[in-house]
Order: sequence, then structure tokens, then C-alpha cells
Amino acid sequence: MTTANPIGSITRIDRPEGRTYLTPSGEFSSVNTILDATAPEEDRIRLEKWKANNPNGSEQACDRGTRIHEAIAKYLEQGTLPEGLPDEIAPYWNSIYPWLKLTGETATVEHPVYGGQRLGLELEVYHGELGYAGTLDRVGSWERGSPLSLMDFKTSHRKKQKKWLKRARLQCAAYRLAYRWMFGIEVPGVVIPVAIPSGIAQVFELTPEEVIEDEAEWLERLTEFNSIMEVVTIKS
Repeated sequence: MTTANPIGSITRIDRPEGRTYLTPSGEFSSVNTILDATAPEEDRIRLEKWKANNPNGSEQACDRGTRIHEAIAKYLEQGTLPEGLPDEIAPYWNSIYPWLKLTGETATVEHPVYGGQRLGLELEVYHGELGYAGTLDRVGSWERGSPLSLMDFKTSHRKKQKKWLKRARLQCAAYRLAYRWMFGIEVPGVVIPVAIPSGIAQVFELTPEEVIEDEAEWLERLTEFNSIMEVVTIKS
């Protein structure tokens, strides 16, 4: 358990009941913890059925996502290609790599929390007024010369449709608001690339209308979570 929160730091804490972040503004629940707690019933049922049919699926997907995220961050920061990826992971890198070669610069931000400049890669962000935190994948240009965008990289064993990406879209909405609160920078675009084991990664770019819609839904989910936590606090 973390007992200190030095000035100018953001510390992630993992507990059985969910992930939180210690920030200069307080300890806040993570975006994913909030989305888990407020997931619609049909989504919960669908997830439980999937877990029953894929006993090791969650662990495999988590490991796959972690390895691909690490490879992407290293490539975008250092220009270094990954080495020694397992056979079951390599196809996902091969899927996303052609797209990565076309991307523009990653944004650099200046904020006391980071003690100076910090690349917009695997960036811890929080919203001190709304009270939540999380780690975004990337802020930068998703194609050279394109407007600033927030990106959330995903992997999937099959092709996706945009309507199946609601959770990822809500994550992005939360991170955009937190990024704006911390740095005073508006990020107009949201892009969700999905690496698949066969073929070039799918890239889903949200429309301005979808970005606004997701922001409103995220705020609704956050309000619902806060209500749940109030009830838990009263009962305890």
C-alpha cells in the first residue's frame, strides 16, 4: 500500500476492489474502475458468457495488450523495433506497424506534475475537479499533418465494428477531458486503432458529433459511479 503522495507525482495503486491513482489533488478511482462499476447489465452478462467459454481469455488478452502497448510506445519514442515477440503476439505487431510508420509527431506537454516536459505516451492524467484518473496511450498526430488526436490502441482476435467500441470511446472521452483540465490543451480528434492477427490494423476515427456524444455519456457514467460510492459509504 502506498502511504505517501510526493508533490508533483501521480502514483497508481492496484487493490482487489479496483485501481486508484494518488494525485496532487487527491486519490481518485481509475477510468476503467468506473466503467466496470457502471457497465450495463447486458454487457456484464455478455462478458461473463465470454469468460465461461474462454477460461484463460482475459489473461491472454491482457498480456497481449500489454506487450503491444509496450512495443508501440518504444517504437514511437525511440524508433526501435521490438525483438523476440512470441509467435502469438507478433502478428498483432505486424498488423499495427504499417500504420505506425505513417503517423506524425507525439505531443510534448509541460506540467509541474511531471517535473518538466513529458511525451504524450502512456501518460498518467487526472481531473482534479471531476475526481478521476487514468493512463492514456498517446496524444499526437495520427497522420502527418493531421490535427492533434487522442489515440487508444486496442488488439482483437477478429475485426471490429465501431459500434462495438463503446468502452474504448468512453475511455478516450475521459482522458480528453482530463488532458484538457491538466494542460489547457484541446484535443479535437479521437482515433482508435485495432491490431488484428491477420491484415493491417483497423483505424476508427470518431466524428466531432461522436466525440461530443461520448463525452456526455462518460459524464453520466461518472455521476452514476459517484452515486454508487455514496451508497457504499453510507452503508459502511
